Amino acid sequence: MTHFKEGISGFSEWITASVLYDPGHPLFFTGGFFIAFFVLFFIVYLLFGKSPRNRTVIILLFSLWFYYKCSGLFIGVIVTAAAMNYVVANIIGRTENSRRRTLAFITGIFLNLLLLASFKYSPAFRAIAGELGSGRLMVGMLVFPAGISFFTFANLSYIIDVRKRVLVPEVSFFRYLTYITFFPIVQMGPIERAKSFLPQLNKPFRLSGEDVSEGFYLILSGAFKKMVMGDYINLHLVSQVFSTPERFTGIENLAAMAGYSLVIYCDFSGYTDIARGIARWMGFSIQLNFNFPYRSEDIGEFWRRWHISLSNWLRDYIFMPLAFRLSRLFKQEYLFSLSFLRADILIFSISALVTFAICGLWHGIGTNFLIWGLMHGTALAVHRVWNYSTRGFRKGRGPLFRKVHRLTGIITTFLFVSIAWVFFRMRTPEESLMVFNQITGNLYLRGLPAFISAYYPVLLMMATGYALHFMPDRKYAYLRASLVPLGWPWKALFAIGMISLIVYFKTLGSAMPIYIQF
Repeated sequence: MTHFKEGISGFSEWITASVLYDPGHPLFFTGGFFIAFFVLFFIVYLLFGKSPRNRTVIILLFSLWFYYKCSGLFIGVIVTAAAMNYVVANIIGRTENSRRRTLAFITGIFLNLLLLASFKYSPAFRAIAGELGSGRLMVGMLVFPAGISFFTFANLSYIIDVRKRVLVPEVSFFRYLTYITFFPIVQMGPIERAKSFLPQLNKPFRLSGEDVSEGFYLILSGAFKKMVMGDYINLHLVSQVFSTPERFTGIENLAAMAGYSLVIYCDFSGYTDIARGIARWMGFSIQLNFNFPYRSEDIGEFWRRWHISLSNWLRDYIFMPLAFRLSRLFKQEYLFSLSFLRADILIFSISALVTFAICGLWHGIGTNFLIWGLMHGTALAVHRVWNYSTRGFRKGRGPLFRKVHRLTGIITTFLFVSIAWVFFRMRTPEESLMVFNQITGNLYLRGLPAFISAYYPVLLMMATGYALHFMPDRKYAYLRASLVPLGWPWKALFAIGMISLIVYFKTLGSAMPIYIQF
C-alpha cells in the first residue's frame, strides 16, 4: 500500500511538473519533454482536429501551453500584444474616416515598438542576451518573452497590411491569437505573414503521404544540423575560443570564426527546419527561411538566401517605402551634374544603410549589432556601385570568366559575412578586434599540427558541415529524392539511427538556440 501511494504521489508530481513552467528548463524543440508534448498534441489533433474550428481550438490551446512552458507568465505579454493588434487592425479596417485610421495606425506602431523596446532594450534583457550570445548560458535564465522580435514583426506586418487594404482584418480574436502563438514558429520564426497563414486555418486537415515524408525529412535533418553539428562545434571550439580570444592562437581564432559561420547557420536553419517539418505534419505550409546562404555569389544574393522571412519583411516594410519616398526627392537621373553619381544608386545606398541599421538594432541595442548591420548595408551599397561600374567589362565574357567570377564572388562574400559574424557574436568592438588581432598577429603555421591534433573531431565535423552545404544541387536533389520516398521500415530504421546519433551528441553537451535571444 505504501509503494502504491508513493507511486501515485510520484506520478502526480510528474504531471504537475509537466504542466507547469520550470524556469530552469524552458521548453524547446530540442528538449526531451517536447517529444511527449508533441505526441500528446498529435494524438488529440488526429482524433478531434478534422474540422477547421476544432483544429484551431486544439492548436491554440497547445500553443498557449507551449509558450507558457517556454516563457512562464510572459505568456501575458504575447496575448496582450495579440489583443492590442487585433483591436487596432479592426479599427483601421472598419473605419472610413482617414484621420481615425491614421491615428489608430500610428498608435499601433508606437505601442508595438514600445513593447519591444521595454523588454529587448532594458538593461536586464541586455545582460541575459549577452550571456546567450556568448554561449555561457546553456539552459534556464530565460527572463524575457521568447520570440518577442518575431511576434512583434508579425503583428506589425498585420496592421500595415490592413492599413494598405491588402488584408481584411480578422473577425475572430482566437484565430488571430492562434496565428501569433502558433507553437512551431513562435520562438524563432520564420516570420509568417497573416495573409498566408490565416487562410490555412480554414482548410480541413488532411495528412498526405507527401506531408509525412517531407515533415520527416525536415525534422530529422533540422535536428541533425542543430543538435549534432551546431551544438558540437559551438561547445567544443567556438564558445571556448570566443570567451577569451586573447588566450588562443591565431589559428584557433580563425577556426572559431569559420566555425561560428557554420554554427549560426546550423543552429538557426536547423531549428526552423524542425518548425517547418512539424507544421507540415499539422497541414500547414511555412515558407522556406534558408537556402544555402554561403553559396551566394554576392551580398545581395546572401540576403535572398539567409533568414528569408526577415529579409522580405525588411524589403517590403522598410526598404521599398523608404526608397519610394527618396525617389520623389531625387527626380533627376544624375546628381550635381556628375555623370557617375546616379540618383538610383544614391537612393539604394541610403535605403540599404537605414534598413540594415534597423536590422542590426532589431537583433539588439549593442554597438556590435549596429556595426554588423551597417557593415551589411555598406556592402550592399558598394556592390551596387561595383555592378554598375563593371557592367561593360563583364558583358560578353566567356564561360571560364563566369566560372572564375562566380568562385571569386562566393569566396569574397563568405569571408565578408564571416568577418561580420564576429561583431555579431562578440559583445563589444574591443572583443571583436581582439579576435582579428590574434588572427593577424599570432598566426603561425608551425602550430598547425598541434592544432589539428587537438581539434580534429571538431574539424572533421566542420568539414562535413561545409561539404553538405556546398554539395552540388543535383547531388543534393538526388540525396533528398532518395530519402523522402523511403518505405516505412526504412524510415523507421533511419529515424532510429539518427535519433541515436542525436542522443549521443546531446550527452556531450547542448546549447540553447542562438536566436532565442531575438
